Amino acid sequence: MAFKTGHGAFHNRGGPAKSAAITQALISELNAIDPFTKVTKMRMLIVRLVEMATCDKPDLGAIKEIYDRVEGKARQPVDVTNDGETTGRSAAVSVLAQFLDEALGREPARTDEKPMPN
Repeated sequence: MAFKTGHGAFHNRGGPAKSAAITQALISELNAIDPFTKVTKMRMLIVRLVEMATCDKPDLGAIKEIYDRVEGKARQPVDVTNDGETTGRSAAVSVLAQFLDEALGREPARTDEKPMPN
């Protein structure tokens, strides 16, 4: 049997990706209602996660997970180089600081870093 153009020998062999099947199984199980508590297992998981984050000895991992889900993952700062030296400030922060200094008519903030070029 000849292959159709764009369909290699391994194209979709065996159906959907295994990770998609696992994800669907997890979603199905989390949406199931627990016979004892009469709430979904997803709700039980959320309640447990919040309990772990707010107990007498809070679990930092639980706090981080809640924060990441509510606020989104924190962006990682990017070091900017100026003539080959790392400034430690992101380009956006440097530009914003310069803009605010100019708009407010004040001297640029003093830092140990080189100013960004215009």
